[in-house]
Amino acid sequence: MIYPLPPASEGTITSLLYLPDGRLAVGANHSVQLWNAQGTKKLATLAGIAESALCLVLSPDGKTLAVGSGTPTVAGELVLFDVATGKLLRRFGKEHKDMVFALAFSPDGQTLYSASGDKTIRVWDSKTGTAKKLLRDHADAVYALALSPDGKTLASAGVDRSIKLWDAQTGLAKFSFTGRTHGDTIYALAFAPQASNAHLISAGGDGQTRLWSVGGDAESTEAFRSLQRSATHAAAFSPDGKLLATATKDSQLDLWSGVGGGWLRSLSGASDWLYTTAFSPDGKTVAAAGFAGKVWLWDTATGVSRGILGAVVSPPLQTAPAPVVKKIAENFAFPEGPAYDGKGGVIVSNCQGNTINKINKDGNAVLFTADPKKFTFGKTNGLAYGDDNALYACDFGR
Repeated sequence: MIYPLPPASEGTITSLLYLPDGRLAVGANHSVQLWNAQGTKKLATLAGIAESALCLVLSPDGKTLAVGSGTPTVAGELVLFDVATGKLLRRFGKEHKDMVFALAFSPDGQTLYSASGDKTIRVWDSKTGTAKKLLRDHADAVYALALSPDGKTLASAGVDRSIKLWDAQTGLAKFSFTGRTHGDTIYALAFAPQASNAHLISAGGDGQTRLWSVGGDAESTEAFRSLQRSATHAAAFSPDGKLLATATKDSQLDLWSGVGGGWLRSLSGASDWLYTTAFSPDGKTVAAAGFAGKVWLWDTATGVSRGILGAVVSPPLQTAPAPVVKKIAENFAFPEGPAYDGKGGVIVSNCQGNTINKINKDGNAVLFTADPKKFTFGKTNGLAYGDDNALYACDFGR
């Protein structure tokens, strides 16, 4: 089979997920990192993952983070973490015979769905880790899962280019889109957040992002929008459903107008293959990451980059007006100092001439000592007035 990602390096980031409090979960090799909402500080590392954290999903109550991973052609891995403490709660059985690429929680948090490279979807009891059902209908690896907002319909897709709809409660197949979907592997699925009039996004290697109307009658489902871009590996709706982000193989992150499909802007600054994208809970920030091992952040309203995770750009500082520069004296061979005499004059040492000069308010320079022969210091470079109103000078040799 063809895996959706190139060989991962130690720095590769394979999944992103914002938590309700604004923290960002970053899935990489063998761990998930938790960062603060500002993107400036790593708060914790959740360890104990065998390979890359390929997918992340949060339980509806926000307390449990599920992570999908595994070893290619050997076994899938599924683990649960306590979000508050970072403790590993449960490691599921390895019923999957290939990596776990996608996860979804039921609205009540009791059921967890997993999709794998072994061509199957499994249904788990999330509290016990017991496998309850096995869904088989795909001819090849399953890369994407999405659960409708009402929790009744599970959508799946992958290498066989078909999109399948399942009854989430019974596990029975409801409908299958085959020849009318994509011309290449389907990498991502996402339901719009609105509970009524469900809309499903599919994105694939053919460069298309397609929007489907999934009504109560599956036969009426059709693709009514096609957004041509390069191979798209991730798609996500903002929490209010007003924005859609798509991330591509050529480092492009685009923002679209939700289910309307109108293109809004491309967000620049990312580099290399993007695997994953996610919106912050308030929808004001969108993040994307991939093969380069960096997480880029953007302001969704303006499209302006907020920097890279760990090196977030601060708001521009207010700058003071440029100072006025005025020349008050010249023709010194090697001036040092200066010191201010408190009366408008400036004292400057002329190292090469072994003298100390005073520059008056009018710019005229005069010797600080009337008789250079009585001046006992050699070359001076540091000058300062003391509390006793005496001038102190540093001598670095005659």
